[in-house]
Amino acid sequence: MSAADKMKVARSIRANPVASQLAHRASWNFIDQLLSSLSNFLLAILVARSLSADGYGAFALSFSLYGYALILSRFLVSQPLTIRFSGAAKHDFDVAAGQSVGAALVSASLFGAVIGVAGLATGGQLGTSLLSTGILLPGLLVQDAYRTIFFTAGRPAAAALNDGAWGLAMVFGVVCLDLLQVGSPVAYLWTWGLSACLAALLGGIQTHVWPAPLKAWRWVVAHSQLTRYSVTEVVVIVGSSQLTLVVAAAVGGLSVVGALRGAQVLTAPTVILTTSALAFVVPELARRPDMTGVALRKAAIQISGVGAALMAVWCAALLLIPNSIGQLILGETWVAAHAILLPTVIGVLVGIASLGASAVIYARAAMRVMFTWVLLAGPVCLLGGIVGVVLGGAYGVAIGLSIAAAYQSIVAWSRFTIVSRRSGGSVV
Repeated sequence: MSAADKMKVARSIRANPVASQLAHRASWNFIDQLLSSLSNFLLAILVARSLSADGYGAFALSFSLYGYALILSRFLVSQPLTIRFSGAAKHDFDVAAGQSVGAALVSASLFGAVIGVAGLATGGQLGTSLLSTGILLPGLLVQDAYRTIFFTAGRPAAAALNDGAWGLAMVFGVVCLDLLQVGSPVAYLWTWGLSACLAALLGGIQTHVWPAPLKAWRWVVAHSQLTRYSVTEVVVIVGSSQLTLVVAAAVGGLSVVGALRGAQVLTAPTVILTTSALAFVVPELARRPDMTGVALRKAAIQISGVGAALMAVWCAALLLIPNSIGQLILGETWVAAHAILLPTVIGVLVGIASLGASAVIYARAAMRVMFTWVLLAGPVCLLGGIVGVVLGGAYGVAIGLSIAAAYQSIVAWSRFTIVSRRSGGSVV
């Protein structure tokens, strides 16, 4: 693009307030995700370098269960705020936000209790890690609920400030543990979780919205027609993925989970990109209910195309990393993670290809069209993972998860055509 063309684009954005606001929010959304990704990446690297393979496996399994609870909380209590209150009046929005955060607090406490009991029953290093995760979960999920408030209200700069504060506190604590050569996964879990609690408190100060846990049930029931399909899908799909990790740990040991988590750390920008895109794109599309099928198709293709292109570059770089650099990043976890990197990368690229289709489906609150087909992804994931770990250890599990990602991507695009046709306009 020539200098003259760039000046024309800049003048066009300045002349269009809507485009200018959209560009501003998109920029801050990118900054927020960059801060979040850097802090999480540093956490993963320092933990991988500081812990043994089994210790990292215990940390990885606890972190994976947190990820499951996080996704479930987003769909159960945060998604209704994004879809139904993006353009609401301030008073109505604040009331809804308080109920949403309160529901996040209550659900996190219930999830945490289950994980804590499982930790007490398990015992040992893994059991202590699970117990710690259960105790810290309310702060972690409430912090994420405040992030949803910021994005839904069109305040990504506030989300960046909150995530930046969490990242600074977390990295400072983890670096101190690393310098002191603390080799316990529990210490890292507490540093990470307490930092999130501080960020959650900051979120309340920033928004002047505080959790309303007594109205949590009212919030869940009021939006059950919207959430029942997506929550069931999350329980089945992500639950199957987590159960696959548990089976992998039982059959192949914690080192298998550590290898899988190590590979996921290297491909973490994919998860961050997906989360970032959905957090930003879904409310933006929800504010535009008059978009035709043609416009939705164009938006979905652009979102998926940009995401796939960015991840293709990243994944190609990962496959070319020299062993010396890989060991510097992940320590002794690198060898096992590198061995399963290829199938993991393939699964990542296949999964990111459906990003645009999924964003449109969520924004149109049309999860029902995917319900039956997506439910089958759970058994596909679980069966592939179990067969994989029995036949090929961590490498086999990685292949099974990639097959499940391919299935979900195909389903997302096939169901997207139904949503597009309902919006009017040709989608062919």
